Amino acid sequence: MKAKEYLEEFERIVQSLGDRDATSWLIQEFTNEVFTLAEVRRAHSNEAILSVLRELNQKWNAICRLDKQKRFKPNGFIKFFRERARKIMPEALEVLDKMEELK
Repeated sequence: MKAKEYLEEFERIVQSLGDRDATSWLIQEFTNEVFTLAEVRRAHSNEAILSVLRELNQKWNAICRLDKQKRFKPNGFIKFFRERARKIMPEALEVLDKMEELK
């Protein structure tokens, strides 16, 4: 899904579920897309996973630019993913640390 489509769907969901649940939905969709893209691209190396994370973070940042109400923070997805990885899959931090080094 493109950034514009994600934002349109978020707008639809936020009206029925509220900001918190709609934001949770969006983050879950992005997280699912990480795994889907990694599988489709057969991304097994750290560099390949890093590429997927960069791509989705860019999409998140596009949503930030498109959202006139400024409800999302730039790099919010990668920050969330990093925090979650620290708790549930510490080995992923190596990849995320490389991403920080490349900024």
